[in-house]
Amino acid sequence: WEYCEDRGIPRLFFVSMMDKENADFDAVYDDIKEHLTDKVIPVEIPIGAGEDFRGIINLFSGRAHIYEPGSPSGEYEETDIPEEKQEKFERWRTELMETIATTDDTLLEAYLEGGEIGRDEALEAMKTAMARGEVFPLFCGAPQKTWGTRALIRKLVELMPSPAEAPAELAQRPNIDQVVELRAADDQPFAALVYKTMSEPHVGELSFFRVFSGKVENGMDVLNANRESGEKLAHVSVSQGKERIEVAVLHAGDLGVVAKLKDTHTNDTLCDPSRPLVIEPIRFPKPDIAVAIQAASRSDEDKLGTGLTRLHEEDPTFASGYDAEVKQTIIRGLGELHLDVQMERLKRKYGVEVTTEQPRIHYRETIRKEAEAQGRYKKQTGGRGQFGDCHVRL
Repeated sequence: WEYCEDRGIPRLFFVSMMDKENADFDAVYDDIKEHLTDKVIPVEIPIGAGEDFRGIINLFSGRAHIYEPGSPSGEYEETDIPEEKQEKFERWRTELMETIATTDDTLLEAYLEGGEIGRDEALEAMKTAMARGEVFPLFCGAPQKTWGTRALIRKLVELMPSPAEAPAELAQRPNIDQVVELRAADDQPFAALVYKTMSEPHVGELSFFRVFSGKVENGMDVLNANRESGEKLAHVSVSQGKERIEVAVLHAGDLGVVAKLKDTHTNDTLCDPSRPLVIEPIRFPKPDIAVAIQAASRSDEDKLGTGLTRLHEEDPTFASGYDAEVKQTIIRGLGELHLDVQMERLKRKYGVEVTTEQPRIHYRETIRKEAEAQGRYKKQTGGRGQFGDCHVRL
């Protein structure tokens, strides 16, 4: 959240798993207002919760979407708002329209005079307000059933600014005290940031990148400005789930993927060799949850280190290392689920099964109070004798 605040990135919220036990839309809304921002405003409200969750009410259209159980892609029937939800709808819709009106003087004047704000006007005003960080819309759904996800994707397209509308990204010219703006236009020199690295069997390392300015054509030679090495972008593709579709060209704002770059890693900048520049790297959160692991069998011990290294390359928020003091391999992540997923990937991708245990504590001792001691040593067995008298005071 703070990273987006610093960079002025528009945001929206999605309350997930509304079909699960203890789902509570209002509690999440209150939690967001208390801990993140008081500028959050629902644009959808749920019909039911937990096992009773069956649809949403769109506050813009004033219509209910009742989802079809077992539907593979979130089909729904559009109906009138259930009578028992009418009062809640009126209250939330009034708050939504008042919030939108306060972001635009013309709309506010019309609204105060009793005028209605049309759907298109409201969406355009909300998009502008989101770009300025004045409004953060709230959605809900049950993604495992694909309920609400189609509406979310449509709203992402409608409300989020395109790369051409977003603020220019800043980049640094290497060895020159000069900051340049990257405009999302094809007539600008090419510049892209590698935001993720993945390793796939029989393919090798995949580098996912976002084009910030210019365009890149398949087979183009580029510069890795961080490592001052050349790279060839062969078989440039776009990723759709597990599939990769090769394309002839990518434009500013596009996300691409390319395989087998020889010296490129996450957060590296790829750019036009004639204009070297480095885009500000992504600041990944530091892992703060730790667990100790060990290979389930001796045959897996050699593969464990390689697998952990690859997982860190793919996910910088995951870290691992061997603690020689307590003689344990420690992995760290952003939470228990994060670590569970990484251990599952370790088994699935690298064939290494591990067992877990609590990390051992690094015990330390310290002097807690003043003390004095005295010791005497005396040895006389013939010849030259030995004698010592030692006084110690702490």
